[in-house]
Amino acid sequence: MLFSIFPSQTGAFQGNAWYIVNVNGTGAIFNSYKPITLVYNVATPLYFASNVPGTYSPFKQAAFTGTCPVNLALIGTIGGTPFGQNIPFVSINIIS
Repeated sequence: MLFSIFPSQTGAFQGNAWYIVNVNGTGAIFNSYKPITLVYNVATPLYFASNVPGTYSPFKQAAFTGTCPVNLALIGTIGGTPFGQNIPFVSINIIS
């Protein structure tokens, strides 16, 4: 998943998450989700468009404007062993 963290004036963090969705050959999003296997050293396109894991749920933006970091979280297994990694990805500027 991709996730963002927005600083808030109250000191609590807010954020959004975009989960992987499955698409067909024309790019249309399927309403259901099937896990994707990432093979080492093989390019695999990933599409992020859901705010609920394992489904297609339209993304809703939290009420925030400004710059925030976006991170890539990889969660799954490698050879049957649980694996997780967080990768700082980019920063985005949200304007209303």
